[in-house]
Amino acid sequence: CLVNGFGAIHKTLTGAFLLSNRLRSARQTGSERFTELPVLNRPSSPPRPMKFDWHDEKRKSNIEKHDLDFLDAIQVFEEEHFMEDRTREEEWETRKAIIGPLPEADVPGHWSGNLIVVVFTPRNDTIRIISARRASTDERRCYERHVG
Repeated sequence: CLVNGFGAIHKTLTGAFLLSNRLRSARQTGSERFTELPVLNRPSSPPRPMKFDWHDEKRKSNIEKHDLDFLDAIQVFEEEHFMEDRTREEEWETRKAIIGPLPEADVPGHWSGNLIVVVFTPRNDTIRIISARRASTDERRCYERHVG
């Protein structure tokens, strides 16, 4: 599914993905999903689209394990966030972690307003989501110390 636009993602009853009620295009692309969002944390420059991708099987297992959908988790990149300094080198890729809140109005249920951690790897112009989960107590303290 490729979605271009600005704002939060919403899945409609028909299964289409909307960004701020502006659906520009959506299509299946094999077993991966691609979503473009602007970087909203750069007030001195115009927003630039960000692309996200992941494996659908990993997305499903993350929902089962952590009760958090990657479609919701990528919204943390739009909010005031903190890039945690625990980048690690895997055998074949660099992984990073970002800590930030989910917007209360955009994510229904018990996740609204909670801090989450999204582990990802940058690949050229795409952010590949690895996992997403609720932030631990130490991670919440780290976020509050650096972001406020």
